[in-house]
Amino acid sequence: MDCNHVLASSGKSIAERFELNLKQRPTIFVGGKIPSQPKQIPSQHLKTGNMLLKALRNLLEPRAIKIESAKNLKAKCLNKPFCAILLKGGPPEPYVKTAMKSLVTEHPNVQFASIDTTVLLLTNVDDVVPDYIKGEHRFVLFRKISGGLNATAIAEDGSTVKEGRLITSVAPFKDDVKYSSLSNHITKSVSNPVSQFKKLA
Repeated sequence: MDCNHVLASSGKSIAERFELNLKQRPTIFVGGKIPSQPKQIPSQHLKTGNMLLKALRNLLEPRAIKIESAKNLKAKCLNKPFCAILLKGGPPEPYVKTAMKSLVTEHPNVQFASIDTTVLLLTNVDDVVPDYIKGEHRFVLFRKISGGLNATAIAEDGSTVKEGRLITSVAPFKDDVKYSSLSNHITKSVSNPVSQFKKLA
């Protein structure tokens, strides 16, 4: 690919548009559904084939994101059509990690995330998740109803419209955090959102 090619839509070269460092040789970047924005492989991962393979797997394999702030939560989770969050009450056990990894692959239309609730509090969900107990994990599933993070948005016809305040809903879940119950809950909620989700005030 000619990374110096200028894109008519932006007037920037491919390298400028996607912030590629052409001084780094070889220049390797990857893009697609995961990651949605093309990302360059750092030079430290190009020393051996195994290191490159590991870096590619980390970029391409779907995984739960880590939420570390309220801003993070809105941008990376609540602004998605569906977002499932593991509320960690401590270090997750191997069976929890395995369950989340399976769910991420099984439900590609749902954004998965985790929050360490020993250091970060998730508000407005007290009545839909069990009370916090140190060492125990909880789970919550959100659905975006309308709005977003910007004052305006681009409509399908190219016009500018007011996006409005981000409004979300939540599907109650109070069972044990196990693969089978989580999978059933997500499938049922996503397939019938009107009856399963409760609008947040």
